[in-house]
This record gives sequence, C-alpha cells and structure tokens, in this order.
Amino acid sequence: KKREAAQKAAAADENRRFQEFLKQQMVKEAQDSSHLDNVLARENDLAWAKREEKWNREAAAREKLRQEVEKSRQVQLAVGHERNEEEEAAKKAEVARLRRLHEEGLRDDRMKREQRDEELARYRAQLTQQVAMRENAAKAVRDEEYQEKVALKAQYEAFDRKVEEVFQ
Repeated sequence: KKREAAQKAAAADENRRFQEFLKQQMVKEAQDSSHLDNVLARENDLAWAKREEKWNREAAAREKLRQEVEKSRQVQLAVGHERNEEEEAAKKAEVARLRRLHEEGLRDDRMKREQRDEELARYRAQLTQQVAMRENAAKAVRDEEYQEKVALKAQYEAFDRKVEEVFQ
C-alpha cells in the first residue's frame, strides 16, 4: 500500500507537474499568442498604413492631375479667347480696310466722273463755240451775199433807169 500510495503520490505529483507545465505552456502560448497578435496587429497596421499612404499618394496624384488639367483648360480657354479677340480685331481691321478702299474707290469714281463731266462741258462749250463761229461765218456770208444781191439789184435798177432814160 505504501507502494501504491507512493505510486499514486508520484502519479499525482507528475499529474500536478504536467498540469503546471500545461499552465506554463498556456501562459507561454498566451504570451506568444499575444505577442503574435501584437506582431500581426502591427503588420496589419503597417499594411493599412501602406495602403492608406498609397491611396493618399494616388489621391494626391489625381488631385495634381486634376489641377494640371484645370490649368491646361484655363490656358486653352485663355488662348482661345485671345485667338478669338485677335480674329475679331483682324476682322475689324479688314472691314475698316475694305471700307477705306470702298470710300477711296467712290472718291476716285466721283473725281473721274467730275473730271469727265468737266471735259464734256469743255467739249460742249468748244462745240457750241465752233457752231456759233460757223453760224456767224455762214451769216456773214449770207449777209455779204445779201448785200451783194442788194447792190447788184440796185445796179440793175440803176442800169434799167439809165437805159430807160436813154431810150426815152
């Protein structure tokens, strides 16, 4: 019985030591698990931090791209506006140039017409003068012929009177 009791006591002691070992293992595993959880949590936090950093970089890159696109759009709008203003100014200058040419053409046409009218008036005046001179010359010839006829008639009448006096 002592032997049995010693065996029982040895078994109980071994059982107690084993339980003690198990408790130590559990504590150790709990510590390891807690350490592992801490490591995993840190790794997980690091992974999330990396993801957030990547997302933040991507968001910053998208924002930078959006700003560049907006700036480029503003530049394009400004260039387009400037080009439209230049085209409008060029159109206005062309219209002004065409109006000036039109006015010059009208002025030239008016001057040519006035010059032609003056030349025509001078020509008509010369023709009128020539006609008047010819009419005057013709009238002078007619008057001279008339005077000659009157003189000739007077001579004939005088001759007829003398002939009548002689024969009377």
